[in-house]
Amino acid sequence: MAKILIVEDEVLIAEQLRKYIRHFGHQCCGHATSYEESAELLKNENPDLVLLDIRLYGERNGIEVAQLINVKNKIPFIYLTSQFEKSTLEQARKTHPAGYLTKPYQAETLSATIEICLYNHSGLTLPAETIEITEGKKVHRLEPEQVFFLEADHVYTRVVMADREILMRKSLNDIIELLPSKQFLRVHRSFIVNLKHIKQVSISHIKVNDQKIPIGKTFRKDVLKVIGS
Repeated sequence: MAKILIVEDEVLIAEQLRKYIRHFGHQCCGHATSYEESAELLKNENPDLVLLDIRLYGERNGIEVAQLINVKNKIPFIYLTSQFEKSTLEQARKTHPAGYLTKPYQAETLSATIEICLYNHSGLTLPAETIEITEGKKVHRLEPEQVFFLEADHVYTRVVMADREILMRKSLNDIIELLPSKQFLRVHRSFIVNLKHIKQVSISHIKVNDQKIPIGKTFRKDVLKVIGS
């Protein structure tokens, strides 16, 4: 029996999915209607599979939930959606879903897709080789090893890498959710650093590559603890 999370903003469809899941012999471990609710349930419920709609309540969509799953949970997900736009499908494809079903779908098709997905992804561990961050219709692909640090720049975030810089209209709070937590650390309200590129540490600053980055007072205790370990 698998634990399945439903991420769907239409309550009636979600209730039907819940009934299907129980009928198939699995457990529904929660229902989210937004990115924020999804993040909370993914953290607390440890699902084995996610049924994921692309259009959700709020400003953030199911593709961004998929990106979060790939980094934080590393579990399979199936898109269930009525979205047919080419650009949307292309963005969805790049998140590597285990399946993609368009509405309306049949119970038999849903059941078969779930079982095949669970079978194919048993023991799955997705490598965090790239980080994908959606900005409108843009998708930024970052290689963790190439990222030195990220800096808040007004309403933008500047991503400094070995060979280039990217300026994207995303807050550090949004981006840090998508970064591998064992590799990236917030050291200041305006800075996130890649632990693998730290060259020097003092009580007030960290040196990453050739850049001197301040350690914020509220972050100092946790920063020194992580770096000291």
